[in-house]
This record gives sequence, structure tokens and C-alpha cells, in this order.
Amino acid sequence: MTTSRTLYTSTHPWTKAQDEKLRTFVREGRKVDDMARVLSRSSHSIARRMSEIGVRPAQPISQT
Repeated sequence: MTTSRTLYTSTHPWTKAQDEKLRTFVREGRKVDDMARVLSRSSHSIARRMSEIGVRPAQPISQT
């Protein structure tokens, strides 16, 4: 049995607005999967971008 998951792939650069939204989501404690869905990015892309822009949550962020 296979399950269906939406896979978001993105080749477009991050915008300042998306970076700000990402920062807001982190402050709110949103889950990585939720951030990925809203921003149409993969969970890996979210984690990588957080590292690139120096965003570090106060607590570990759940991916599920």
C-alpha cells in the first residue's frame, strides 16, 4: 500500500516577504511541515533557509 504526500519542489529564490513569514512562523512555534505547506517549500528547504538566515527557534520545532 502506498500513501500519497504532496511534495513541494521549488527552484525560485526566497523573497524578503517569505523570509519574514518564516521568521514569524518560528516565533509562533509553527511546525516545519506547516511552514513548508504554506510557503510551498519542502521541509528540508525550510530547515536550510532557517540556517541560512540565522533563524533559531527557542525550542526544537516539530516536523509533524
